[in-house]
Amino acid sequence: MIEGSRSFFRSFKDAQEMRAAELAPIVGLSTSRLHHLFKLQVGVSIGTYVKKIQLERARKLLLTTHRSLKEIRNEVGIADASNFVRHFKEWFGLSPSAYRKQQKSRIDQEKAG
Repeated sequence: MIEGSRSFFRSFKDAQEMRAAELAPIVGLSTSRLHHLFKLQVGVSIGTYVKKIQLERARKLLLTTHRSLKEIRNEVGIADASNFVRHFKEWFGLSPSAYRKQQKSRIDQEKAG
């Protein structure tokens, strides 16, 4: 049941669509019970798990596309620019721009060397 919940949250691109309240009746649980069981089995809250999915998707897009930060944050469902930068920096230690620049530089060095 919880693994199905994890798949549910990974399947959405837009954070606005990722609501435990929508999933709970599908799996036959109350919202509070779903939150409790999810954290118990996964180790983090649903909100933290969803944020991780969004940020991992953003990290991948930073490395594999030339899209702007605005396009990337909109695609992953984080509308507010300052929240996007703050959360990204918390997870990866660098701002999205600095992360992209660092990783592109590392890749270029590997290609040259």
